[in-house]
Amino acid sequence: MSVLIYQIGRLEKGMEPINFNIKKNLEDEEGIKIKSVLSSFALKKYMLEYEEKKQVKVILAFPVSIPFNRNLVEKRISNKNIEEKNVIDKNIIDKNLINKNMANKNMPNDESGLPEELREKIKEIIEDEKEREKYFDNPKDFFSFHPHTKEADDFIVLHSIGKFSGIDFDTDITDIILEIFLDMIKRVNQLENIKLERKDLNIDDSSNLEKNIQDNKVNIFIDISSGHNIYVSALIEAARNLSNYYNLLHYFDSNKIQVNLLFSDPVFSKEETYDIHKSYIMEQNISFSSPLNSDQIKQKKIASDIYKEKIHEIDINNLLSDRYFYLNDEQDLGNLKDEKKKNLDISTKEFFVSQRKKEINFLLEKFGILFSALKNGIPLSLFSFSIPDEKIVFNCINDIVTTGSLFLSKNYLNSNQINYQSYIKVLSSLALMISIIKMLNEKNIHKDEEVSYSKLSELFVDKKTSIFNILKNEYARLLISNELLTYKKPNKYADNKSVFERTNNHWQILDKSMPFRNDYKNDTKHNDINSNNSDKNSDKDIVKNKKTLENINPRHFLAHAGFERNIVEVKKEGKELYFRYRKDALDRVKSILLDEI
Repeated sequence: MSVLIYQIGRLEKGMEPINFNIKKNLEDEEGIKIKSVLSSFALKKYMLEYEEKKQVKVILAFPVSIPFNRNLVEKRISNKNIEEKNVIDKNIIDKNLINKNMANKNMPNDESGLPEELREKIKEIIEDEKEREKYFDNPKDFFSFHPHTKEADDFIVLHSIGKFSGIDFDTDITDIILEIFLDMIKRVNQLENIKLERKDLNIDDSSNLEKNIQDNKVNIFIDISSGHNIYVSALIEAARNLSNYYNLLHYFDSNKIQVNLLFSDPVFSKEETYDIHKSYIMEQNISFSSPLNSDQIKQKKIASDIYKEKIHEIDINNLLSDRYFYLNDEQDLGNLKDEKKKNLDISTKEFFVSQRKKEINFLLEKFGILFSALKNGIPLSLFSFSIPDEKIVFNCINDIVTTGSLFLSKNYLNSNQINYQSYIKVLSSLALMISIIKMLNEKNIHKDEEVSYSKLSELFVDKKTSIFNILKNEYARLLISNELLTYKKPNKYADNKSVFERTNNHWQILDKSMPFRNDYKNDTKHNDINSNNSDKNSDKDIVKNKKTLENINPRHFLAHAGFERNIVEVKKEGKELYFRYRKDALDRVKSILLDEI
């Protein structure tokens, strides 16, 4: 099991260790006492030593404004104040002077309670405009001098809201939520990438399934013991978004994430011992629903919220990958391997952004088709359109995360005007798409020229093996079951013969095998629409076919589980019946599916 602990970072005078007490559970009267400067560090020690967790990481999140506090560089107790107030006697003053001379730059001094080098850095960025500009260009350099970052596994820098030391920080809380959320995704995706690599290497995990499930689980602890309420609220909301994302990523398996709230008792004195509370789980239920609506997918504008025009301003060299950008079922545009240069010109960046937008739109359209097919119970469509490889989708998620993080870090003084909701919805949709793809792969469902009656029955109708058991969509299962059963029933408009009996080994429109009016009894009169495999159609027939496609009623399509008689072709080989959509009807099928998300 992997554990990630997030806490808002502190920067204040006198950051001495505190005595913490951690109980195994709420029923324990006594716990384990651990001394540490932060509750998150104490919990990490406890988990590694007493719970024998293999991987525990602490990530600190520092608001970019926290160095802009003049009190940090002022003397803690001046000699003048000591003499005037007679607070400390001469012996203590002498002792302080000795300690000051002995202190090195990495230890807190008696003036500020901060390491000397860090105190000087704070003073520089407050008083020197050039140093301040350098700080905002890369605040991580400053925080590398913070003593807590040496103990933490990693840290991030957050935007701030408010005015500090004359500096206005004009941003939005959604920027803060998003930068935490993207960092969380980056870290959990690193674990997911290991699983994909194992899959590529054909490493079999089935021999010890339960152990591997436990090893792959992720627990997040959100330490709310420190930080202004704005940042604590952002941290909790980011964790809620992560829970939703991760559980959509694993919608069809048991590998769900657990998010826990962690906090300590209020600290008033360094001499006392304070309990750390860690047993509060943030419960969140998810359902099989699309984060994006039909218009957002069909209009293809949401990708522009991810890859904005200002994206040209950031360094995207490390985003260029050697993978292909799949634009449709038959072709790919090529890759950017030859474009990978140290210095990209604007035209190359524009090309990069253009292809990334196309890729997102392409994948979201695929998501819409797959989701709608499962939601509405349209099984034939799952075999009619190509299904992207899950690694392609996963790489797209990683690129979005990297791009968003880079764009957010471009300007720490003002909001970058990022569309928060677009990021959340796109990433959640792609996460659910990966779950769908994995489930379809396990069921051996992929694009095919045809699909048999028996396969449709096994995958979608059988009570023991139906996909809709997993989705808890009994309505869809019964809808498909009823539709398939009608093909075995005698048809009074077709000499009391069933579709099985009226179909031969040549592809023909389902409506020919299943007429529903008296005037359809004679096949020679039935010429509403022609099969793609029939003789060359006349211009009159082509116009009529096109008009028929346009007149397909979506309600009729959905009511018959997608087996609309004018666009489904059928043939029989031996005792097996096979189905497919007419090739010229696929765009119409796609349009209906995307309208019904």
